[in-house]
Amino acid sequence: MSSELTMDVDDIKEEANRLHDAAGGDFHLAKTVEKEARDICVHGMKEAYDLLPEFRMGTVERVDVFSAIAAMRSEAQEARGNPLTHLPGTGPSRATPRR
Repeated sequence: MSSELTMDVDDIKEEANRLHDAAGGDFHLAKTVEKEARDICVHGMKEAYDLLPEFRMGTVERVDVFSAIAAMRSEAQEARGNPLTHLPGTGPSRATPRR
């Protein structure tokens, strides 16, 4: 505060304006970087979403799960013996059946 007593008011205003302009420039830069990063991320997410396969059943609106149970069990039995269908880990779940 004692250094301000010896400074000219115009010098103080000039310094305040310089600091204000610098802060405004830094804010603009941060805002620009954030927008560019967001645009890149959104574009990448849209591309990834577009690469996801469609899991539609043709013109069938819904699957009759009850009728498909035998086919699902057959697929599960086939996958059980294929090492390419297993993820590394502890193996199959040992959950107790509900009663």
